[in-house]
Amino acid sequence: MDTIFKNWWLLLINGILFLFLGFGSLVHPVAALVSVAVYIGVVALVSGIMSLVLAFSNMRRQGWGWRFFEGVIDVVFGLLMLANPLVSAEIIPVLIGIWVFVRGLTYIADAFTWRRRSSNIWGRYLLVGILLLVLGFLMMLDERFGLLPVAYLATFVFLFIGFGSIFLALDLRLIGRKTE
Repeated sequence: MDTIFKNWWLLLINGILFLFLGFGSLVHPVAALVSVAVYIGVVALVSGIMSLVLAFSNMRRQGWGWRFFEGVIDVVFGLLMLANPLVSAEIIPVLIGIWVFVRGLTYIADAFTWRRRSSNIWGRYLLVGILLLVLGFLMMLDERFGLLPVAYLATFVFLFIGFGSIFLALDLRLIGRKTE
């Protein structure tokens, strides 16, 4: 846990990146439609690399595998999105939905790890994970979602992940200071 507390800033950076992505998509939804794959690809790639760094720095701790899994999925997803940013409008919602769904699973797994450690932040993390599961499922549910509704739904997801990551990072920083 000490490494997680020391690396709280990685989650903070991750949250800030997601906020930039979310607010950018909110302000320019039409422009975001053209570049949504590139935006998502870059953020997923950076987020995945950060998750892998966090996982490797915690290999001796229980639950590090979930962070590693999240990192691999994010890196693969980011590379796929960057390899072909003009992916058809039918595929983008499904890919984003799968990515959001997997991220929700990792948040839920992390929440139960926090619960076992008797931390009071586990409930918020569980809520974020459940909401991400639902949003991811909705994005995968119907291919006719199209890109515009997905852009707005993705905007909400990005803002939600951004704020959730920032709040968790700040909680980890406070908890880390109390255990020093």
